[in-house]
Amino acid sequence: RALCAQASQALLQGDYARARDLYRSALEIDEGNRGAYYNLGLSLIKLTAYAEAVDALRSAVQVDSNYALAWYTLGQVYTDRLGKYDLAVMSMRRVVDLRPGEALGHIGLGQAYVAARDFAAAASAYRRAIALDSLDAEAYFGLGVTRETQGEAEVAEDLYLQAVQLDPVHAKAYFRLGGLRRQRGDVAGAKRFLKLFERMRPRAARISRLKSQLLSEPDNAWLHHQLGTLYSKFDLPLHAIRSLQKGLDLHSDFAPGYNNLGNVYFRHGRIEEALAMYEAAIHYDSSYAIAHNNLGSVWLLKQRLDAAQNAFKRALQLQPNYAEAQHGLALVYGQRGDRAKERQALERYERMRGD
Repeated sequence: RALCAQASQALLQGDYARARDLYRSALEIDEGNRGAYYNLGLSLIKLTAYAEAVDALRSAVQVDSNYALAWYTLGQVYTDRLGKYDLAVMSMRRVVDLRPGEALGHIGLGQAYVAARDFAAAASAYRRAIALDSLDAEAYFGLGVTRETQGEAEVAEDLYLQAVQLDPVHAKAYFRLGGLRRQRGDVAGAKRFLKLFERMRPRAARISRLKSQLLSEPDNAWLHHQLGTLYSKFDLPLHAIRSLQKGLDLHSDFAPGYNNLGNVYFRHGRIEEALAMYEAAIHYDSSYAIAHNNLGSVWLLKQRLDAAQNAFKRALQLQPNYAEAQHGLALVYGQRGDRAKERQALERYERMRGD
């Protein structure tokens, strides 16, 4: 266990050679550790040792033939790195058999079929993924690639537009849209989409890295929280809510998770849900000044001035130089018509900002 913990840390830190060596050492002690084989495979993929990665992943599924995640990753390697499309399809079919109600396996199967140039089967797999999860942008993108390859440019464009509507940082969809617009002579449209591709590519890369980590650690609440916070930063509320909630499902007493989920709700006008999240954050951590301040903002919006004042004062008790809470308190006094206290609070606020 100690070796696996060290190896996992090395993997997360990007020290793939050390992770590889530590997982191999762990497997010398415990040859039946499916997770160690899987993570060894991930390390080897990062080191571009794809044949060795396949060996490790196949060992994982030999230990546990129902290990869907290892089958999925094996299918990806066969599709994207080794060009063994029959084996890719077989692996992804196994994922779908094991988890028929999850879109991810159907998307992987669609990708394998596209690589094998079986476009009818690919389209069927992507449509099944959309039926299972109508918010999964990757399914629309994959179906778009299938249709574009079949010469159905207009249908493909509509699907790519659906993909970026669901996921506005889907860089590959912008690139495809730029290419389609260029083909039909729309130079201005092509430039616009290709500029969006260049702008979104770094964001998409950050999201992709976290998603890759979650493939190896699907029950890591902190990674779900990080992904949700990143989605929130990029103004993707549906994705943010889903990821943050998943993190809370795994770690139900994580106060910052409730607070950040409350922030997403608040920014998008879902005030009652924001209120419930801020109260939950305080329930799990009564000394969480930021949550008290955010709760004060909700009460202020609802014109519950006594509750707002108490929340802002509590935030200031916990964090005496909290400028935002001091400003909230000034707003409460202003709405009460107490100009003297409002002025004093604003003066304190300005001093805090200066500090």
